[in-house]
Amino acid sequence: MISGHLGWLSFQGLYVLGAAVFWGLICWALLVKAGYRSTPLWIMLVLMLFTPFGIILFALLPFPLQRQLDDLYRRSGKNLPQTEPTPSENWQKDIETELNRMKGAMGLTRMKRPKQ
Repeated sequence: MISGHLGWLSFQGLYVLGAAVFWGLICWALLVKAGYRSTPLWIMLVLMLFTPFGIILFALLPFPLQRQLDDLYRRSGKNLPQTEPTPSENWQKDIETELNRMKGAMGLTRMKRPKQ
């Protein structure tokens, strides 16, 4: 009777362990893609695995790759690139052109302009 309960608990333990490993791999992949290396990687990984504080830090702190890019732009003397695209003056025509391009790629007919 006791062995049946222990078998169920070990199955639950394996499930929890597998979920923790899966979550750890996801966190590790995110941190590596953001540019964290060596000690900061392990510190952030432990924080993200065991506390919600680590996830908040990850969301709010600038990524190391972003800091490196900013430093390179400052050293080169160039202005930082615009992060937000400037809207086109003829944005309706741009949308219509893109829709026609997508419809052509799908084999559909060209979109006709509504008569005004």
